[in-house]
Amino acid sequence: MRVMTTLIRREFWEHRSLWLTPLAVAALLVLLAGVGTTSTHGVHIVVNGQEQMFLDSLTPDRRTKLFGVLIGAFLIPQLIVMLIGVSFYALDCLYTERRDRSILFWKSLPVSDAQTVTAKFLAAVLVVPLLVYVLSLVTSFLGYLLLTLRYTATPFAGFAQWDTLIWLRMQALLLADTLVAALWYAPLVALLLLASAWFRRNLYTWVLLLPIGVWFVERRMFGSDHVLRLLTYRSVGFFQALGVPLGGPMERRAGGVGVDEMYTRLDATGLLASPDLWLGVLAAVAFLYLTVRIRRQSDDS
Repeated sequence: MRVMTTLIRREFWEHRSLWLTPLAVAALLVLLAGVGTTSTHGVHIVVNGQEQMFLDSLTPDRRTKLFGVLIGAFLIPQLIVMLIGVSFYALDCLYTERRDRSILFWKSLPVSDAQTVTAKFLAAVLVVPLLVYVLSLVTSFLGYLLLTLRYTATPFAGFAQWDTLIWLRMQALLLADTLVAALWYAPLVALLLLASAWFRRNLYTWVLLLPIGVWFVERRMFGSDHVLRLLTYRSVGFFQALGVPLGGPMERRAGGVGVDEMYTRLDATGLLASPDLWLGVLAAVAFLYLTVRIRRQSDDS
């Protein structure tokens, strides 16, 4: 365990973007929550053909639910940026150690290839997501506090009512979602690690052109696009499970009825019952096994 902990810390030493990028995004969200102009547009809305104040249309129950949605909304941009950063890290980490020949030094240490690959995988799918979760916890609290101060003397004061039980429930829900996301994206991270260990040169070109080439051949020979659909599903399926509209209609979410729906659909733990998630975990294990075998035979060439 001490060796694995040291190897994971090594990843954060060598790849500072793993913790600097989430920290920068969290600081930006807090900054956006505390600055900007306060518009009174939308103070009056039309409900059942009658014009009324925005806050008058919100019941106390809906205000607490809106508070829960607001807390959860602070995690989504951090999660998206994290997925992009982790993807570049997984694609580059094993490739870079051959390019700068540091692989010769690391192979001279009493650390197995399986330990090294596992540490990189755990850093990408577990440690970084948990770091982002902790940052989102702090960000949501500070962001809500700043938003409350901004809207204190406006018609929107009290639009989202603080509720400690809701806050704790949302934090537990977001922690579960973070762990589910780690399982869901595990095969993609493992596949990128495999590509990082496999390709000897022009890594990004191969990673970009190979899926396109496979899709083109499949399209021309079989008239199907299963590869493209699989990659798309594995990339955005988690957000679809959260109820995030990706290219879908927004009309029914534009009004107040969307609050209840979004609040109940922020739970992604339903994916744990999906065979696709566990098949992906098995695929991740297979990809990691191949990555270890390839790295065992690698040198600085």
